[in-house]
Amino acid sequence: MPRLIRTVLAMAGVLLIVCFAVDIAVFDLLNNRLNLPDILRYAGNVRLNSTVALPTFSSARSVALLCLTGLTGLSLVVLTWRRTPGASRASGLWPILVVPLLLGMHEEADEVGHIAANNYRDLITINLPSGEDQAYSAALHNTLEHTAAPPSTCLAPTRSPHPRPVILLVVESLSLYHSQVMSGLGHELPQLDELAQKYSYIESFYANGFTTDGGLIALLTGHVPLPTVHRYQSFNAYEGFESDRHQAFKQLRAAGISTWYFRTADLGFLNTGAWLRHLGFDHVEGPENAFYQGLPRGSFNEPGDHALYQRFLHWYANERDNDRFFAVLQTTTTHPPFIIPGQPGHNENNAFRYADQEIGQFVRTLEQQHFFDRGLLVITGDHRSMTVRRPGEQALLGTEAPARIPAVLLGAEFRQGGPLPGRWQQTDFLPSLLAANGLRSCTDAFAGRFLGPPVEPEVILHAQGLARDRVLVRLRGQDEPLEIELDGDQTHWVTPPPSEPLDVVQEINRQRAMRPDAPENFTENLLRWYGLTS
Repeated sequence: MPRLIRTVLAMAGVLLIVCFAVDIAVFDLLNNRLNLPDILRYAGNVRLNSTVALPTFSSARSVALLCLTGLTGLSLVVLTWRRTPGASRASGLWPILVVPLLLGMHEEADEVGHIAANNYRDLITINLPSGEDQAYSAALHNTLEHTAAPPSTCLAPTRSPHPRPVILLVVESLSLYHSQVMSGLGHELPQLDELAQKYSYIESFYANGFTTDGGLIALLTGHVPLPTVHRYQSFNAYEGFESDRHQAFKQLRAAGISTWYFRTADLGFLNTGAWLRHLGFDHVEGPENAFYQGLPRGSFNEPGDHALYQRFLHWYANERDNDRFFAVLQTTTTHPPFIIPGQPGHNENNAFRYADQEIGQFVRTLEQQHFFDRGLLVITGDHRSMTVRRPGEQALLGTEAPARIPAVLLGAEFRQGGPLPGRWQQTDFLPSLLAANGLRSCTDAFAGRFLGPPVEPEVILHAQGLARDRVLVRLRGQDEPLEIELDGDQTHWVTPPPSEPLDVVQEINRQRAMRPDAPENFTENLLRWYGLTS
């Protein structure tokens, strides 16, 4: 071929090599494959990403990857540019021999057991638009707007019990497989396992989403984080979830119960801090608090779980006005790449053992201060960790593996309580919080309650992160979980139930139609982050 064409083809080959290397780097960093919408969503915030990426990219493996990428790309350009005179045209056919090997590797990759196994089968398709971005027709949208919500059953407010202190501890990426007691698989949480046996834990607990923002939406608004149209092409992670469906914060404020939010990760990320304040928290703070000054930092500028618990205990001992409060503590250290601030080395097992030790010490301190005489502590995760499935996890949990997380309940009434049977989900937390404080608490087919008089939900929904146009559905009384595929007007069951007493598809459509389409604002935000526009 002419030299110009050969050069263009060589540059295309270099681009493919770079994409391959970036794919490996993303997996090293986040245990996930290269997904362009995610890269565009998160890559622009250089200040935060430097705290996440630099410790990983400065490793010997990353330096080797960078050198090999450059060397391979340069070699391809040089060899293409310096075509050997008189070379046989047949010699250019040798790459065809690699095709059977590539096909064999494709089949092998299906069995790697990663939680995002679909990414291995087809990296191209997962980067193409899918059904979650298919808008509803005007006619169906109008019908859905006038469709009534499922009927609810409410507990009337009561003066007894009196409002009590409640802490919700959200541990980043806490997964069922980490626990020996709750799954029989991992050994990273011996102290949390001991607490689960000393108090109680929910036998089957489900995350409603696959990201941190999805977990917060479910826990703090009672809404399932079903993706709005263009959700995964937008920076507006909380679009359409600006209020909670139970008027919980309004009820708490009316009852004189203050609301507090403590987190060690930068709250500017995805505008989480602004969303929390709009939601109704009286006080929201992140790692900028003066209490953390001078401490070593990890990912997202966080000073570590130990510092977070010490900050809360300082507030509890010196700053709180009374015991009428609801506090959320959200950890970060167990977020990939699992950096423990001030400690060398980082991997998942070490990070969770560190997190477990700090949880144990935190609970022992609360016990010494007699917090559990009246107070409640709920420990759970924001979502299942985005990592390779553990041996035995698929056999134990099947297709539910991406959705199952621990939930441990600590309080006087839970001492030696044993596991709480049944299935509950993150969206059941707010009705439980309200009931525990003697406030109006409502449940329906899609929302239960595990504190106060227990009510098991009829339907549990999990917005999946692998095939993002799929929703995992667990129906009460069904032996196996089912799936619904999002596709606008054509949203449908992938695995239909034998009988359907509830119109689950209609309710999913109704919830999604209630919210505006998310703005496709990647380019705008990237230019602003890089200072190229105001």
